[in-house]
Amino acid sequence: MERSVSVDTETFFLMKILVFIPTFNDRVLIPSLVKSVLALGVEFHTLVIDDGSNPPLETDGLSGHRKNYFRCPYNVGLGVATNIALDYAHQMEFDIFLRIDADGQHPLDSLLPIIEAMALRDADVIVGVRSNSLSFGSSRSIAATVLKRHMNATANWVSGLQLDEWHSGLIAMSRVAIKKLCVHKYERYPEVEILLRAVHLDLKVDQFSVTQNQRKHGISTITLRGGIHLCLRFYMLLLRHLIVRRK
Repeated sequence: MERSVSVDTETFFLMKILVFIPTFNDRVLIPSLVKSVLALGVEFHTLVIDDGSNPPLETDGLSGHRKNYFRCPYNVGLGVATNIALDYAHQMEFDIFLRIDADGQHPLDSLLPIIEAMALRDADVIVGVRSNSLSFGSSRSIAATVLKRHMNATANWVSGLQLDEWHSGLIAMSRVAIKKLCVHKYERYPEVEILLRAVHLDLKVDQFSVTQNQRKHGISTITLRGGIHLCLRFYMLLLRHLIVRRK
């Protein structure tokens, strides 16, 4: 159970918080997500990046006061979209950068507690780890759960971190982390790369437990082939981290 925390009110009102929502063909919930994020407070801003959806997103309600929208001309991948968002956050001097997914699975009521936990723990990066992400309902889900646990254990051993999840799309960064992490170029599955880069830069990484919502619209964009590529990429990143650390 997470502890109840509180940020000084004056400090909080001086913050600029950017919530980055990347999307590729997930369109149904985007307007309501933007509206709900902005309703959290005047400190919150949104950046929706459409990674080449076909057809393009309807842009009504995505641009204006405290909300921004950018469309990539084709599917460049989540890594490039993340670079665009981090560059924007750095240039506009945001204090907090938060990434959430466009499918509604990340609970918006966890955003403020994550920010408060970041301040209390003096963390640079916080990962929202899903307490209900593992499933044993079928042979396929059992295999996926076993693989996830092995990948998490391996990544923790290599990095020295103690995270319950390494592939969460819910991640928060401080201004220091934004500045240091925005200069690196990320690839199609950037979550692990961001965390390893944070370790390399001596940033403090922590986690915060959240309960994942059920997916209401869309499907996962990770195919079997993409999953295999993700696993190979994961272990290559860990190997590279080991090599760099030993130099």
